Formats: sequence, C-alpha cells, structure tokens
Amino acid sequence: MRTMLRKKMSPRGENERTIFFASDLHGSEFVVPVVRGGGGAYRAEFHGQQERIDESTVADFERRAANSGLYTERMDQDEYQHYADHPDEVEQQITEIAPGMEMLSTGYTNVTPWDTHREHPEEEIRAHLKAMTDHLENPRAAIFNIHVPPYNSRLDTAPLLGQDLKVKSAAGTVMTAPVGSTSVREAIEEAQPLLSLHGHIHESGGSVRIGRTTAINVGSEYGEGILRGVLVTVGDGKLLGYQAVSG
Repeated sequence: MRTMLRKKMSPRGENERTIFFASDLHGSEFVVPVVRGGGGAYRAEFHGQQERIDESTVADFERRAANSGLYTERMDQDEYQHYADHPDEVEQQITEIAPGMEMLSTGYTNVTPWDTHREHPEEEIRAHLKAMTDHLENPRAAIFNIHVPPYNSRLDTAPLLGQDLKVKSAAGTVMTAPVGSTSVREAIEEAQPLLSLHGHIHESGGSVRIGRTTAINVGSEYGEGILRGVLVTVGDGKLLGYQAVSG
C-alpha cells in the first residue's frame, strides 16, 4: 500500500529552497562531469557519446542534460581525474542547500541477496555515516539523503526471499519483512536531522516520523514508465512542506 505524502506547502522566501527528490532510476547516470580543457574547451559524455563543447555551447549542453533528468558539474581535468581515481570520495560530499542547512548524501546500502557494488556490512555503514555526521555544522537542521531506508520503519518492507531468491508466500499471501539498515536507523535516532530521504525499497513509499525526523521513501515505478518523487520545501532550519508527485 502506498502512503500519500502531503504537508502544506508555503510561499517561497529568500532563504527557502524547494527540492525535487526521486530515486531508483536504474540505468541512469545522474551526474555528468563537464571537464575543462585548454582554450575554453570542455568535454562531456551524453547518452554514451563523447561531446566537444566550448564556452558558447556549454550552457546549451547543460540545459539538454537537465531536460534529460541529469545533473552536470563543471570541473578541471585534475579534479575529474582525482574522483576517477578515488570513487569512494564521491560518497563524502556534504552540500549546503539553503543558508545553515546541509545535505548529507551517500549511496551505501546494507547487504542484499543481489550483491551489488554499493553494499557494505552494517559496521562499515555505521563508521561511514559517523564520519559524515561529525562534519555537520547543525545536524538538527540537516537533510539526510541515504539510499537505503532505516530498519523496521515501514519504509523498508519488502517481499521475503528464500535461499533460491524466490518470494516466499503463505496461504496465498506474499510474506514480507523489514530489510533496511540498522546503522541508518541508529544515525537518524542519534542525530535527529530535520529530514531523511530514501529509496531502494521500491514498494515501500511513504513517510514516517522517527523522533523529530521526518523520513520519506519516495518508492519507485520507474521500470513501468512512472517517475515518482517528492517536492520538499525547506528554509530557516525548518521543513516547510512536502508533497508526493508522479508523472
């Protein structure tokens, strides 16, 4: 069952920001590096094709990328090479999205039967999140953008799988269980951020409260051609409103 997410949206003020959050667009590359070369030239990859860009066309390229649901980031060759050589550092980013409000982001998930490249033991997730939360200026005004939802939060309920990876059922009913991260739940309970945004468990869209934190899983039906997300408005250290959207 999908829970409708809605809280009154207020008019935008000078210090307010509205964020669109979606998750689990599998097969998409979200961030496209736009790498500076000499003489005002740039290079970037778009839909698998290398493009040569200059100062007169870089803004047009960024618009085309945005219209395709991608984000662009201009960077020098040295910076690009550094991240290419140290991919784990991409997971260390904390970004100020509004005055005095930071967003902590990581794609780490707990171990699943699918053995994907972003899976880690709970001990590693715990240490990774602790290192990031220790750098927050004001955790209670922060937004957590953590792919896997917190354990046993109703945002992490998924079909229960057997050793053969087939869905278990009883009396004709699919069996379900919480499959989120205990470390993520601990981090939320300890830091009590303003907002925590999640995905990963496609069928568990909804919103819950964990202490003072509003936690949201937007769910996903991207494979069926439906993009689900949430519009979130924040400002002055407060969550001013949120509303589920789809299209």
